[in-house]
Amino acid sequence: MYADFYLCTDLFLKIPDFQSPYTRMKQVLRWYMSTFRSCRKNSLAKKPYNPILGEIFECWYNTSPTETQGTCENKLKFIAEQVSHHPPISAFYLEHINKRIQLEGYSWTKSNFMGYYASIVTIGQSQLTLLGLILN
Repeated sequence: MYADFYLCTDLFLKIPDFQSPYTRMKQVLRWYMSTFRSCRKNSLAKKPYNPILGEIFECWYNTSPTETQGTCENKLKFIAEQVSHHPPISAFYLEHINKRIQLEGYSWTKSNFMGYYASIVTIGQSQLTLLGLILN
């Protein structure tokens, strides 16, 4: 599920903290590699699993232990929408206002049936943007 990519928010939100491009890229890789294992603590949230066309899934990850409600500056916001049904394409957007980081992209699956088995490949692209970053 797309939302699982952002369950390890601590790794994602450390990306803009590094000064050099090399260390930032290492942190991007740490976060990306962490998305291949489940960080989910429970199995309650299951959406988006099979959304209908135009259905929007929106959630916020609390990134400050002291803030549970109120403004969203300290929360990681995730939005996903099913934008096509054939092929099933989902678009997604992620942002954290205080950390000035955003990620946007799309993903879809391609299926091939080969006699006794099926092959499913995920295809997509995403772009990570660090807003207001001053490069030295």
